[in-house]
Amino acid sequence: MKKLDGPDFWRSLEEYAETPEFSEMLGREFPRHASEWDGDDNGVSRRRFLELSGASLSLAGLSACVKQPREGLVPYVKQPEELVPSRPLFFATGFTLGGYATGILVESNMGRPTKVEGNPQHPASLGATDLFAQASILSIYDPDRSQTITKLGQIRTWPVFADELSARVQTSRAIGGDGFRLLTPTVTSPTLAAKIGELLAILPKARWHQWEPAGRDAVRAGARVFCTAGTAEKLARCRELGAEVAINYRDEDFVEWARAATDGRGVDVILDNMGAKYLPRNVAALAAGGRLVVIGLQGGRKGELDLGALLTKRASVTATSLRARPAAEKARIVAEVVANVWPGVADGSVRPVVDRVLRLSEAAAAHRLVEDGGHIGKVLLAVR
Repeated sequence: MKKLDGPDFWRSLEEYAETPEFSEMLGREFPRHASEWDGDDNGVSRRRFLELSGASLSLAGLSACVKQPREGLVPYVKQPEELVPSRPLFFATGFTLGGYATGILVESNMGRPTKVEGNPQHPASLGATDLFAQASILSIYDPDRSQTITKLGQIRTWPVFADELSARVQTSRAIGGDGFRLLTPTVTSPTLAAKIGELLAILPKARWHQWEPAGRDAVRAGARVFCTAGTAEKLARCRELGAEVAINYRDEDFVEWARAATDGRGVDVILDNMGAKYLPRNVAALAAGGRLVVIGLQGGRKGELDLGALLTKRASVTATSLRARPAAEKARIVAEVVANVWPGVADGSVRPVVDRVLRLSEAAAAHRLVEDGGHIGKVLLAVR
């Protein structure tokens, strides 16, 4: 060590001593890189090797860097209420699909919505969401969407739009609105519907088209939906759900209503959960070749059926229940529901109507609620 000139570093006494045994072990352990441990001038030291490797990586990183645009950070002059950096806020709002709203909770970070979840206190979602509600985050905040009125790519103001629309309405008014078309999504707002009604009254030949990518399957398939209920509130709810004709069975004859709404023809299919109580009137409301499907017996099990009326109309009466079917048949039905109905549940076009959810300990209150008939939709018992 006295012969050394300058600093020297070694990892073990064997390396320092450079014994033949150590050199042999080094050749066996690192045959290709033994020279890196060699301290003579012909070899490359391990330290030098690491220095060159680090420099190569640094140069590669520098060559890949892209100069980012300069951005300014401006502090708030007046801090928004309840806005704290890194702490999210949650807002209760509604997601609209097919003209009907579902209650959701939106997580917002620094003013930008970042996550959508169902609102557990809203009967239409009960804390769940579907793929459409999750995707609505793109419409809640989309910096690329149009933020103003445009025409042929040029920005226009609301007064310019109103003036041009008014001029076109006046021009169409001279010909009764012939050729005038109004395209909207499903409209469930009474105020907006009234305003559109006023426009159509001025332009009687105009046409109003409502379109949704997902909505009421039966209506899109051409079916007209009629329903009966016993209160004005339930009738209004049925209309909201898509019924074209809602009849109060306590005050009106639904057979006459069905005939009047179909020009005397009658209806094609009746789903009945009352049973014997309405059996004769249901047959009377059927069209030729119609089908009566009994799915419940709330109005009794035994009734009188006029076979002559059934033969004259070439109609059929079918009763169906799931409870008494064999397990294999239930499995088949479940598979068909998954294939044909569940896609509608997933896209939001088929939604269960839930009146309220009660605890299991409130089962007696739930039975009284159903017996009183004041509910609209299902009354559910939460097991947990």
